[in-house]
Amino acid sequence: MRWEEMERQRQLRQEEQRRQQNQAYMDQAREQERMRQQDQENRRRYDDQQKLSREQMRTQRQQEEDTLRLQYMNQQAAYENQLAQEELERQRFQAEEQERAREWALRSRIEDKAIRRSIQPAGTFQPQESMQQAPTGISLDPLSKTEIKNIQILLKEVGFDPGPADGIMGPRTQQALNAFFRSRALLQGTVK
Repeated sequence: MRWEEMERQRQLRQEEQRRQQNQAYMDQAREQERMRQQDQENRRRYDDQQKLSREQMRTQRQQEEDTLRLQYMNQQAAYENQLAQEELERQRFQAEEQERAREWALRSRIEDKAIRRSIQPAGTFQPQESMQQAPTGISLDPLSKTEIKNIQILLKEVGFDPGPADGIMGPRTQQALNAFFRSRALLQGTVK
């Protein structure tokens, strides 16, 4: 009996040891599973951080590219504006040069054909059919219809309205000629 009791106690101890070993194995397996899950979670977090970091870097790089593109576009627009302003300035200068050349041509032609060669005291001028002789002032020798027409065209080009370019030295043409002379300080009196 004693032997049986000892055998039972031995069996109980063995069962207790197996139970404890099984419990230890189960605890160890649970700990390993917990560590595995924690490792997976850490990896997932690391991957998420890496992904976020890559996205941030990509966003930052895109922002830098956009900034550079905008700076380039602004520089290009400023350059094009500068070119446009230079072109406008060049055109304005050319227009002024052409205006000066027209005025000089008109001045030369009028001086050559109508003043330096032809101014006589009033009363000696024989008017054309469409003109009346003025009793006072300065008169021009008769000019051909073509010369008068050319003078009218040139006066109109430089901003003096002589009326229609018909080759007739009418009152409007005389007024425009007088205004031109006064503006250039070429004549103190008036052309009649």
